[in-house]
Amino acid sequence: MSLAGRKWEAKAKSFLEDYVKKNTPSGVFVLSCCGSVKSVTLRYASDPDGTTNTIETLYKYFEVLSMTGTLSQEGTHLHITLADNTGRTVGGHLVGNLMVQTTMEVALGEPQGLVLGREFDKHTGYSELVVKENG
Repeated sequence: MSLAGRKWEAKAKSFLEDYVKKNTPSGVFVLSCCGSVKSVTLRYASDPDGTTNTIETLYKYFEVLSMTGTLSQEGTHLHITLADNTGRTVGGHLVGNLMVQTTMEVALGEPQGLVLGREFDKHTGYSELVVKENG
């Protein structure tokens, strides 16, 4: 699947979530992703002292080095690594939309005989991945 940002304001995360809801009842996992973006909202890892994760929206051109994670009927969990025009990298949990600059190529895989889902985990405070047999 490829998203072209020049033709329209491509919001990659929303596009992928809509695609999964309409086309893949078992959910998908990201095999590969590359492209360029012009804005991204990330949640960074928490500090060792337990400080709440920082969320930041970056308005800058980046190359997508990688994106990994899962999308299901019950939720999305994606992490992304980006590089700016000096080669410096930034990455984290993709919490907001990802605005495509030129193009974004995403290869998705569908689990065979399995369904990806999410269930709230009281220990982590997040909806965590659950894999169940289909049927």
